[in-house]
Amino acid sequence: MEPEKHSASIKIKQAETILSYAKYFDDLSKVKEIDHVTDTTYADIAASDEKALEDGIIIVERSMGVSFSTFSKLYPSCKQAITKRLPLTQFDENDLQYLDLSTKILLCLNGEVGSAFTIRKGLLDCDYFKDLKSELHFVELICLRYKKSSVSWAYRREVILKCLSKPSLLSKYNVESDPKQFVRKLFAKESKFLAKMLNKYPRNYYAWTYKIFLFDELLTKYDLKEDIESEVRNAHDYCERHVHDYSSFHYLQHILLSLKNKEKLIDNIKWIESVKSKFDVLYGLEKKDPNPNSETNYTKLESLMLHKRVIQKILREVYQEKCE
Repeated sequence: MEPEKHSASIKIKQAETILSYAKYFDDLSKVKEIDHVTDTTYADIAASDEKALEDGIIIVERSMGVSFSTFSKLYPSCKQAITKRLPLTQFDENDLQYLDLSTKILLCLNGEVGSAFTIRKGLLDCDYFKDLKSELHFVELICLRYKKSSVSWAYRREVILKCLSKPSLLSKYNVESDPKQFVRKLFAKESKFLAKMLNKYPRNYYAWTYKIFLFDELLTKYDLKEDIESEVRNAHDYCERHVHDYSSFHYLQHILLSLKNKEKLIDNIKWIESVKSKFDVLYGLEKKDPNPNSETNYTKLESLMLHKRVIQKILREVYQEKCE
């Protein structure tokens, strides 16, 4: 076979392979998590499903399982499919659908492929996605599966900005009559996703920086005062329940720094003392470090005390600004 024909034959076979898995990836709305499993484990899971055994992908109780052998089969084909470098405006609808499917499968296999997110960003920019709710759910799956994928979190920000510029792609709500209500709904939805994320990975850097992004882009820019007040209370509550997690304190500091309200800063100092007293009593009753094998002495409440020093510094700056 001539080299060109052989190459074309390989590409056709790769495309057929990818398209044969469309039924699993076209609609991921019912999937809540993705996992890769060994072939032996997969064979046990899919033992009673002949089609699933053949495909190497199964969805059980809203969890998608992908066998290692299927990973090895699909990954090279999807990687090859996204090597096209033409502007997306030159692609027809079928090409765009193929790129959508290829990148979706690829990112479910490896959520850190930047080039795949670049293509999806192009699809986003040319208004290919008609339902951003589905796209947000897809990125949620990737963020939960690949918690340290900076590109997935960066792309989620782009999707949120698209929601703000074209809210009709996310909701049929009459945004023009009350845009702030739409932003509130969007913030509530993202907060629910982050609660799930932080419950699973409490100190995830990307989740917390994304939370700061949401606060700035949604609550602050749209001047949602009541929602900001509510978020201050929620942040205090979270910090008290996770007193050794400095990530949450950093978020609270960001909120208070953006407000620069003297009364709130003073209230925060009082709150710190109250929390410290509670834990001093708790650790006093235990009469020992709750985690003696750790290099950190938890009885010192280092995260809380560092937070106090930061707030005191901000408070001094606020007083100086008032004097000037």
